Amino acid sequence: MESFNEIDHKKIGPERIRLLCSTIIEGDSYIALQKLEDESIQCAVTSPPYWGLRDYGIDGQIGLENQLQQYIDNLVVVFREVRRILTADGVLWLNIGDGYTSGDRGCRAPDKKNQARAMSVRPGTSAGLKPKDLLGVPWRLAFALQSDGWHLRSDVIWNKPNCQVLARMIMFWTHSWAPALWAKWPLDIREDSSAWN
Repeated sequence: MESFNEIDHKKIGPERIRLLCSTIIEGDSYIALQKLEDESIQCAVTSPPYWGLRDYGIDGQIGLENQLQQYIDNLVVVFREVRRILTADGVLWLNIGDGYTSGDRGCRAPDKKNQARAMSVRPGTSAGLKPKDLLGVPWRLAFALQSDGWHLRSDVIWNKPNCQVLARMIMFWTHSWAPALWAKWPLDIREDSSAWN
């Protein structure tokens, strides 16, 4: 296991980024990915910002698009770059959360436990959805990534025994997430066991 001292930390600059060890790259993910060489990583693990749930105070941030489909389209563009930099046997672990339509509320009320959850802007109800509908973000993104060339290899159930309790009784509590394992190519592990050595 690498120690923290063996992990490189880079801020995005004008130069290309060559990975020689475990590296933390700070900055816009799309710009950072464009600076990485083709087929330069074997595994990517990420949980992108959820749509309409956080305002990080950055212009153009992913997650505050006006429409859900814009959010999905932006993620597809980012993950297209991830696919480009993955090796042929590379994989992507993607955890993406879901949410509900805002009911056309223009803001998110303050949260006594976490002040950062309050937002002065919140996307309205997207076309095709009704107020308080479950968005279906993981499914929509999965179908969009498959259409863009990704291979969905597996969904994995992540049990959360200490989940957030929903304030309204018309919805069930979310006790699990389903992170997904994605692959660049339709690799069958039995065909080439060196991919996992």
